[in-house]
Amino acid sequence: MCDVSIREEYPKVGGTPTYVLKCGNITDKNLLILIIPGNPGQGAYYKEFMKSLYVKGKGQLPVWCVSHAGHGLLPASAGVDENRVSYYGLKDQTWHKLCFIHDYIPTDTRLILIGHSIGCYFILQMMKELEPSKITKVLLLFPTIERLSSSPRGRSLTPVVKYLGWVAPLPVYPLYYLTPTFLKNTIIRWYFKGMGIAESVVEATRLISDPSSIRNIANMGSEELHHVDQADYDVIDSNLSKMMFYYGACDHWCPVSYYEDMKDRYPSGDIHLCKNGYDHAFVLRHSQPMADKCWSWIEKSVAGNISR
Repeated sequence: MCDVSIREEYPKVGGTPTYVLKCGNITDKNLLILIIPGNPGQGAYYKEFMKSLYVKGKGQLPVWCVSHAGHGLLPASAGVDENRVSYYGLKDQTWHKLCFIHDYIPTDTRLILIGHSIGCYFILQMMKELEPSKITKVLLLFPTIERLSSSPRGRSLTPVVKYLGWVAPLPVYPLYYLTPTFLKNTIIRWYFKGMGIAESVVEATRLISDPSSIRNIANMGSEELHHVDQADYDVIDSNLSKMMFYYGACDHWCPVSYYEDMKDRYPSGDIHLCKNGYDHAFVLRHSQPMADKCWSWIEKSVAGNISR
């Protein structure tokens, strides 16, 4: 059995201390599975998913996750600058991920990119800048890459979204400043009661419970609703053979009609509709089965690189 421990690191990415999780090291296989989160972009939500993927690859392919800038508390040892940027928008987050790849991943390492939700949008933007030879495979899970404000959840939130950045942090202040860590954990466990969540979900939720993170999460959500409109078909056209799309059957952010439209546009594409009832936020309850599915697609792309 391979060692599935996760290292937590806080490198400066584009000048911003960033929470990065690593399962394994880059080897002479020169392949890396890199996860780009959804929103909230707190990497701790993906710990169980990462470990399951790493085990499926028998510890031969490293699995890393880079959190979004500003989406979570960082320890004092990370050297957080009090004068840092207060909000990181969609372009900032895209640039942030490109900086991480440029500064911390060897140039000869090929990437298997896994995006979740808005992370899929970031990957499409990143692919405009990355050399095609750098990318081996792209998995887009529950992709919010188009018509976000027209989705069922988007229609309900769009009328009030401009106020979220101000309103959302307000109830968090007393919880954050007056509640000790153990009590925060108790409240979070109560909130998720009966869902069978992993302890890493409790940790991740606590890490985004500060007002600054909530404001960043809410403001980015607002920007998503206003700017994520048309899928970047030029990028998809150029990279379709490397891409896999996985849509939810009960997803209020990207409904089944979006899957059907994508399938009609690309009938030969690797485009799937979930038949297992997985949630859009699959990291809460379905990390392991989603890792199993992802590995089945990854394995075909790395044949010959993984020993039996």
